[in-house]
Amino acid sequence: MQASIRVKLYMLASGLFEQPEASSSDFLFAVVSNLLRSTLTDWPYRNILEALERDLVEDLDSVADLRAEHERLFSGANGGLVSPYADFWLKGGALREGRELMANYGMASFGGSPEYAGHLLAELEFMACLVADDGNTRDAQRHFVRRHLARWLPRFAQEVLSEARLARYRLAAGLLLRLLAVEGELLKPALPAVAADVRQAA
Repeated sequence: MQASIRVKLYMLASGLFEQPEASSSDFLFAVVSNLLRSTLTDWPYRNILEALERDLVEDLDSVADLRAEHERLFSGANGGLVSPYADFWLKGGALREGRELMANYGMASFGGSPEYAGHLLAELEFMACLVADDGNTRDAQRHFVRRHLARWLPRFAQEVLSEARLARYRLAAGLLLRLLAVEGELLKPALPAVAADVRQAA
């Protein structure tokens, strides 16, 4: 899969979980439409993106409704129903390694705040930055997805699916789950050449 397509998917996932603004739906629709036009019919993201495109076109939920749901889920008076911070879901090595990797790429204080570096949006945008330099960062991508994101984002997304009242956020969670599954396969370590030779001989 082209790196430019992967960058757009990470940025789309991030955009879907941002605080909704009046222009958000137009931006998201443009990204989704562009992705659907530039990919094959059997693309693994097509069904979820087509459903998201329909939701954006129908525009059944007002910006005020989307904002209220965003606050209820992620940032209410008690922190929301589903924490978007890695340190809520992770402890020990997986959390530390993720932070160290971001720090190594100059993103220890992403968004001007050290705490923001562990936020869902920061981590998705960090992956977009890594993918944009795909030829030089594949090992870092593999490490960050398989040893960090994959250990907390599936649980986060499942909680969103359970708690969300609006389709927009259920679709966002569905896209996040699909993204992690496809990226996990894409970033699997290649088999050593000798192992491949042994398999062929068998």
